[in-house]
Amino acid sequence: MEEKIGYSFKNYEAPSGKWGKAVTADDMRYTFVWGIDQKASDAESSEVMDEQLDFVVENALAEFEHYFDIDIRKRVYKTKPLASLKQSPEWQEGVDYTDEEDPYDFSPDAWFAFGFLQLRHKPVISIESAKLYSAWDSKVLDLEDWVRIYKKSGQLTIFPKGTTVMGKGYAGTGLVAAWPQLFSQRYPQGYRIDYTTGWKNSDFLDRDLRSAIGMLATLNLLGWMGDGLMAGFSSSSVSLDGLSESFSSTQSATSAYFGARILSYTKYLKEFCKTNRLKYSNVMIGMVG
Repeated sequence: MEEKIGYSFKNYEAPSGKWGKAVTADDMRYTFVWGIDQKASDAESSEVMDEQLDFVVENALAEFEHYFDIDIRKRVYKTKPLASLKQSPEWQEGVDYTDEEDPYDFSPDAWFAFGFLQLRHKPVISIESAKLYSAWDSKVLDLEDWVRIYKKSGQLTIFPKGTTVMGKGYAGTGLVAAWPQLFSQRYPQGYRIDYTTGWKNSDFLDRDLRSAIGMLATLNLLGWMGDGLMAGFSSSSVSLDGLSESFSSTQSATSAYFGARILSYTKYLKEFCKTNRLKYSNVMIGMVG
């Protein structure tokens, strides 16, 4: 018997240099869709392929990213990347970045409030580069050593460390004294931040989120698979020489063939989204200057 591969069977690991799969094809086939004949009613009795199962999982994962406003898959953001850098739609080892990021506006109120900065994407894995530019677009400071990360919320504070607290834009000395106009006005595109977001790889994905992705993928799968099995079919009756046989499905011409499982998974997902909205997302806090 062919070995089944997946998190359900505790034998899948994200491939080296790739993010991996949140839910494998075997997880779908033998766990989330278990007990359902995955063959179409065409002449070939076509089976659902691994590629189709991977497709619905990717779609479900993307839907959760959109709903919670988070990156689940690993993303690398670069501000004004050089033309020589290699970009890819999906992260993999050897790729320089996945997305181009716009610079962030400078606010003096946020700067003196511990250098607060809300990133556009979260959760944050790491900050690769953080630089402050002036209103006339010249580099003022390398901020990497000053950055303190709140990873889940994607919030940064930019504040001196070590013996540099005095004299670099804080406490009214150093840069503030040298360039008072720089730190007294708002201006666009003052920060250039390069950073990485998401889960390190699919092995680190929370169990409840993995399960929810599998269930949502199943709903998407069963929606079109039911039509492939018995599109528009409700009941049938056959009679021959006094012998008769009848069959009724759970669907009408406009309802789903796998209604019971769809109802069960839908109920679970509604509760999951309700109770985990703040766990995976966060309340946005803005600063008005």
